[in-house]
Amino acid sequence: LFFLDADDELPPDFLSIVHGGMEEKCADVAWVWKVSNSAEMRVMKKHPLCGGKDGLSCLESYLRDPWNAQVMVRKSFLESSGIRYTEGLAYAEDVDFFVRLLLEAKQIHVETRTCYIYKKNPYQVTRNIDRIAARKAVDEAFRRLAKWLREQKAPHEIVVEMKKSETKARINLLREALRKGDFSLFRHLIETKETKEALRLARKGLLSGKWYLRSLIIRLFAYYLSPG
Repeated sequence: LFFLDADDELPPDFLSIVHGGMEEKCADVAWVWKVSNSAEMRVMKKHPLCGGKDGLSCLESYLRDPWNAQVMVRKSFLESSGIRYTEGLAYAEDVDFFVRLLLEAKQIHVETRTCYIYKKNPYQVTRNIDRIAARKAVDEAFRRLAKWLREQKAPHEIVVEMKKSETKARINLLREALRKGDFSLFRHLIETKETKEALRLARKGLLSGKWYLRSLIIRLFAYYLSPG
């Protein structure tokens, strides 16, 4: 089964390339890179996920360095695992689906050639959705996935990478609230335990220096906007 958005395109040899790679490896899932136009077609051998062969190694790489992608899934694997897209998600539904797929998949075919053309148009949800709503959706998705991975007793490295993603999502939500001048949302978020943990982890060096600086700016605004 392959999931194709209605406004996107596939090259003529897509099925022979991707399905052939899956059959050769008896893979549960094929990972397919997206590009925005056919002139950008290239080989992605240097991406860390390209070295992965099983679901766990690919999941760790995906969380560390996410990139636009789509998946082809063996129908028997999808049926036996019971994994489905989560209904009702307005944003980040692919991330939610991909994480659960990769955790369960045994064998992965990572197609190193980009072969999915992601068309951009002014009517796309990603272009029209309210940015704060989008950041909230990502924040909620990552917190839900982090909890789910712990419940599934996922390997420590994967839980840590998801915690980093969760931390970045909360920092991005706070930054968006500041950008939009939604100070009531910012004040509410800054007092939550999730924000306090995110800022603590960024301060402890869990993330890169860029994220440490972003967390520092958020703490400065929190001090400036605090009552009194």
